[in-house]
Amino acid sequence: MKFIINILFAFAIIGQILAVSPVGDVVGKVSVGYQGWFAAKGDNSPMNHWVHWLKSGNIPSPGHQKFEIWPDVSEYTHTYQSGFANLGNGQPAKLFSSWDDQTVDTHMKWLAENNIDNAAIQRLVFVIISMVRFNFSIIHIIYRIP
Repeated sequence: MKFIINILFAFAIIGQILAVSPVGDVVGKVSVGYQGWFAAKGDNSPMNHWVHWLKSGNIPSPGHQKFEIWPDVSEYTHTYQSGFANLGNGQPAKLFSSWDDQTVDTHMKWLAENNIDNAAIQRLVFVIISMVRFNFSIIHIIYRIP
């Protein structure tokens, strides 16, 4: 009986060794979900207004923001002016949009620097039918991190 258990154990180990994914496969890779929730007026997104940055009003501003900590936007090439005064360092109080390719590329660079292999990007989709808004999400693209 011990012999049979050893054989079964050996087959299990060999099976795991043979199950290692080939190059380009996602099996055995670190994958994450990426939700591009943030949009800004003027970012060419389908919404073309501030999304997920504010509680009320038309622009993120004191008392109307939905976030508690100001994001570091120093690595972004495209940012959007908020309704806040300049930051403590004198820089304009700008925010990013997840609809800019450079924002997604920057986020993917950060993931790659932290050994994440790929990401499934999710976008929020807004559909207006007979003045009723339905909000649902779809998987937009699988992004293979360089």
